[in-house]
Amino acid sequence: VMMSIPFINHKSHKQALRLSKVVARHLHCTAGNMTCLRAAEPHDVTEAQHKSQQPVPSDITQEYVEWGPYVDGNIVKTANLQDMFLQGKVQKPFIIGTATHDAFPMIYEAWKNNMTETLFEQIILHLFLEKAQLVLKEYPPAPLGDQRPILSSLATDLLYVCPARRVIRSAPQAGLSDVWLYHFDQMTE
Repeated sequence: VMMSIPFINHKSHKQALRLSKVVARHLHCTAGNMTCLRAAEPHDVTEAQHKSQQPVPSDITQEYVEWGPYVDGNIVKTANLQDMFLQGKVQKPFIIGTATHDAFPMIYEAWKNNMTETLFEQIILHLFLEKAQLVLKEYPPAPLGDQRPILSSLATDLLYVCPARRVIRSAPQAGLSDVWLYHFDQMTE
């Protein structure tokens, strides 16, 4: 099993079916018609995915991780990967990890224009409350220019890197020894 985000809840079977029906409709296919779905061009699939997103997602991270496992009660028995492995419900080898810029799409889509230092600090103060000063010490604003790269790095660590490390460090306590941590740092165009 391989996944980047151990804490994001997987969809229920009902949610997965609903999403697949909407995507199929946008691709002019009937639900479950794999021949039609496989024949779709990649850019059409991407467009169908974007059209299928909820206007207000119930979990903001779901907007950026639309595709993933769903809880079927058979193979995926719990709502998230962390619980599945660390509660001892699955004794399988797994690899988990991150990419250097996992959260960049999320940040740059939310803030399309350059972010000022003032806005950056307001976001940190709002999100981290009494721990904001500690966060600002670890992720200080850039002296000049756009602050989105720093917020993206912070979000990558918060949403991806730290949870992946928590899972991998906890694996031996759950009786898992065949676990691997990866980190992809190659930029693609």
